[in-house]
This record gives sequence, structure tokens and C-alpha cells, in this order.
Amino acid sequence: MRSNKKKTTLIIGLIFALVLMAAGYSALSTTLNIESRNIITANCDVHIDSSATVVTTGGTGDSRGFNVSSDGLSASFVVDLYDDGDYVEYDITIVNAGNIPAKLQSVQSNVQNESNFIELYSNAAINTVIAAGGSYTFKARVYVNNPNQLPLEDSIGTVYTLYFNFVQYVNS
Repeated sequence: MRSNKKKTTLIIGLIFALVLMAAGYSALSTTLNIESRNIITANCDVHIDSSATVVTTGGTGDSRGFNVSSDGLSASFVVDLYDDGDYVEYDITIVNAGNIPAKLQSVQSNVQNESNFIELYSNAAINTVIAAGGSYTFKARVYVNNPNQLPLEDSIGTVYTLYFNFVQYVNS
């Protein structure tokens, strides 16, 4: 009887050791494989809407055209200003037709047929973010600035060009 008891204890011990070794082996040799494939297509299509609204005051200011460049990132406008208080103001809309947000990084201007009394003002805010599918409207104003009331020369055919530089917006 004693030898049967020893055999049973030995068999139970071996079974327990085998189960313990199997559990240990499975715990140590577990491998997790994750495989994923993603394709992301980003489309950056930021451009100036070609239909700018013109507001003229003073009775003598005149806009002779608003033209958007072929790349849609610059706009030129021709103005005629004659008297103190004249200005031509444009509401310009920039559209983000892409699927990623864009940030206005810089605005630059260029003037042809410049006059000492004519200035350009724009409230386009640097670092403005335009969401995908969104738009941003700002004002650009060309105006007579004559604080000393000096005799004015007519400003005819002054050409202003605004250049816009956008980058992809990354929320950090």
C-alpha cells in the first residue's frame, strides 16, 4: 500500500510539474503579431475665390479689376484714387477645398505705379487656420493717406498684388 501511495504522489507531482512547465512555456513563448496597412491621401487645395466684393466710397475711387493668378495664391487689383478719403475695399475669400487644414504662413504685397499718398491695408491674420472644406474672408483696402493735407496727385492705374503662402496645419 505504501508503494501505491508513493506512486500516486509521484504521478500527481509529475503531472503538476508538467502542467507548470507547459504554462510557463506558453507564457514565455507568446508572440503577438499585429499587421496593419494604411493609405492616407492628403489633398491641399487652398485658393482665392475669384469673386471678391468691391466697396468704393468717396465718389471718386474706382476699381478697374480684380484678378486671381492661375495658381490661386495671389490676387491683383487695379485702383484709381483722386481725393482725400477715397478708398477701394475688397472682401477676399480664401477657400480650402482640400481635405487637410491649412495655415496662412505669410502675406506679401507688391505695388506698381506707386504713389506717396496711397497705402494698402489688409487684415489677413498670419497663422489663421482654415479647416478642410472651410473658408476665410478678410478685407484688403487701398486708400489715400494724406495726414498733412498736401496737394494730391491723382493715383491712376495703381496695381496691388497680394501673395499668400499656406502650409499644412499640424496641431501640436
